[in-house]
Amino acid sequence: ERVFVYWRSIQELAQAIHNWADTTGRIGSVETVLDVCDDSDNKKEIFYKVPVEIVLKACAALQEVGKAQVFYSDNTDTHGVKFFSI
Repeated sequence: ERVFVYWRSIQELAQAIHNWADTTGRIGSVETVLDVCDDSDNKKEIFYKVPVEIVLKACAALQEVGKAQVFYSDNTDTHGVKFFSI
């Protein structure tokens, strides 16, 4: 079993991810969730090295408000997310 201790809310992570997508020109593009949280270019972001499961929850929160679309993979653990401007 795994236990997650949240030091930031899912909504705070979601907003940080969306801000990152906006400032880096990724609005309208599809990114893998793993690239969002593990890319070394993101070392200064609050979501860097956050477990994929938590980043997926943040992306799902963005989806709920129309700022993203999450693509879940049944065959692999590689999930994607497309960001929208709102």
